[in-house]
Amino acid sequence: MDSLTTRPLPVELLLLIFRFACTDGGPTGCILNLTCKAFRALCVDTSVDVRISYVAGIRQADKFLEMLLARGPRGRRVESLFLALGKRHFWYERRRKRGGNEQSAETIAHDRKTLLNAVLLSISPTHLRTLSIQAFSDVTTSTPILPISFPNLTSLTIDGVMRDTVSSIAWSASHPQSALTNLEIRNKTSLPATFFSSTLPDLFPNVVRVAIPAPNVDIKALLRAFCGLPGTDDNAQAITVPRRLSHVEVTLCPMYVYPELGGCKLPEMRYRRATQDLWELAQRGCGPLGEGESADVGFMVGEMKRRLVVSPLVDGGVRHEKWRKRDVLQDDARAWREWLERSLRSV
Repeated sequence: MDSLTTRPLPVELLLLIFRFACTDGGPTGCILNLTCKAFRALCVDTSVDVRISYVAGIRQADKFLEMLLARGPRGRRVESLFLALGKRHFWYERRRKRGGNEQSAETIAHDRKTLLNAVLLSISPTHLRTLSIQAFSDVTTSTPILPISFPNLTSLTIDGVMRDTVSSIAWSASHPQSALTNLEIRNKTSLPATFFSSTLPDLFPNVVRVAIPAPNVDIKALLRAFCGLPGTDDNAQAITVPRRLSHVEVTLCPMYVYPELGGCKLPEMRYRRATQDLWELAQRGCGPLGEGESADVGFMVGEMKRRLVVSPLVDGGVRHEKWRKRDVLQDDARAWREWLERSLRSV
């Protein structure tokens, strides 16, 4: 039997095998690069090893950026990218040594935003289709969340905690994504006061599905406009619903408390009051909902069919603080699985 070195496989067949193999976010691609020079040359020329990439933590992001910059344009064609630069993934490196000097937590947080943009600017903008960002920023910065337009980006997931001023500047400085059809905002990501009135229709004019956490700023006004109902506050900003938006999913985020410390009755009352209007909107089409039931309403607004989904409240929406870390890890695992499934469907 002839060896592979004397009778190599056709490049087209080898590339097809690599495409089926490199679907785990990066480990298989790294192994292929280390196998032999021929495999590495094929990976660098076709980007098959970085086609679906999962990057978690500052150190891995540094290496990923260094690898991209060492390649030519053909080697940077990332089609699906998951960037996790938040403290949930490496428990917030409060001190990082660089050249013998210790950086403060604020400097590291700023480095995350700079690194995030550097990675997004280094990949080929025309090939990216699926993007998930999990990043935390604790300092005021004008760095945009999306520093460039990706003409073929169809799915975007944002998960992070930012101050309100940072959130407003970061969103307003971002570039429009005209091809985006699926937008997911996870957990308690801070949104500027003008997000639903101007940011959403300006940045994502053709979005079809939006998943948002609650309670959040102006979410009730968005849902009333989405359902074709008049607003309840005359002084509120007018909400412009994107013309193609037909599916809205609302996730009711739990509130974590220490019952043994007391003093949590007032926050609980405010939380339940904030979520009550959402349930009233959902129950108009579903009728009374019991504990643990989700609302799924289909209705017509003019000639357009729309759908509203509201997740159920777990434990009445109020949970003990001891469950927060477990819930966060479960949310992260779910986010990774959903991103990978979406990546495999799109590429």
